[in-house]
Amino acid sequence: MHIGFVSNYVKDCQGMHYFVDKADNEEYLYTQYEAADAHKAFPCFDQPDIKAPYTLCVLVPKGWTVISTMSQRKEVSHKGSSEFTDSCERFLLPEKEFCDLFGEEEVSCFEFRKSPKISVYLYSVCAGPYHKFETDKPDYRIPMNLYCRKSLIKYVEKIKDEWFHVTRCGIDYFSETFSCEFPFEKCDQIFCPDYRMGAMENVGAITYRDELVERDELFSPYKKEAIFCIILHELSHMWFGNLVTMKWWDDLWLNESFANFISYLCMDEAKGLEKYSASWHVFLTQTFWGLGTDQKDTTHPISADCIHTQSAQDIFDGISYGKGAAFLKQILF
Repeated sequence: MHIGFVSNYVKDCQGMHYFVDKADNEEYLYTQYEAADAHKAFPCFDQPDIKAPYTLCVLVPKGWTVISTMSQRKEVSHKGSSEFTDSCERFLLPEKEFCDLFGEEEVSCFEFRKSPKISVYLYSVCAGPYHKFETDKPDYRIPMNLYCRKSLIKYVEKIKDEWFHVTRCGIDYFSETFSCEFPFEKCDQIFCPDYRMGAMENVGAITYRDELVERDELFSPYKKEAIFCIILHELSHMWFGNLVTMKWWDDLWLNESFANFISYLCMDEAKGLEKYSASWHVFLTQTFWGLGTDQKDTTHPISADCIHTQSAQDIFDGISYGKGAAFLKQILF
């Protein structure tokens, strides 16, 4: 069965988000699907335990970069309808629709490798003139790249080495702690503009709000370490949340609380991160966030009863992150 559909871009970070950079008028796109916004981009089931493999073909203006869950299988350029090939027809894009969309504009077609079976909210696509920074250790166990919009290149250039270092140390620590190598084929990280979330653990393509990039202002050591804990939080999800996924959103607390707790433990114990010392102090801010949320009328048990996906969206809060993490820390220590 084949389904044809058209979806609009969004501006609220719930689906395929569209952004124009005022610095240079460049356009950027990225997806945000958790908890159940993938259906705003394409028809799907939004139940986390219904996993499926994905194949992807993306048509974009020539010169754009496309990042997704898997690595690219190939890139083909087309100059208007005269060079239209069956590589796109296989993905149900008729030649007339191609002409309506692009006319004689020069277009790139990106095809990506088939993914393993994953939950729909963990699949992602980022497209635009993103700049790519490659790790200075190409022989590392998995490929990893860092992406940002053009107007942030000079700032990301200054932080990329430390960002890659924390990422490598985190992967090494979790691979050993969980007795399982990094479970996916790559670990790209993308700074996304106009991003409402802090970060999102998309398989193979973690997205971050680009306010985490230090610009002309100086971040305190405390703030930097809080950001590094975010990196480790998202990395831990590759195993706990992505490889092994909750059956339903009732267990969101364990997904997020565990990632919160283990990221601070990693910062405290991982080889190569010895110079960072504020992890448990940062952890306290998460605990206080949980305590503050717990005092409101909207409080709920750590393990919530989610009757539908909207109720899941409502519990991405201090209880599911901070209070649950404090509970796990008590159990261990």
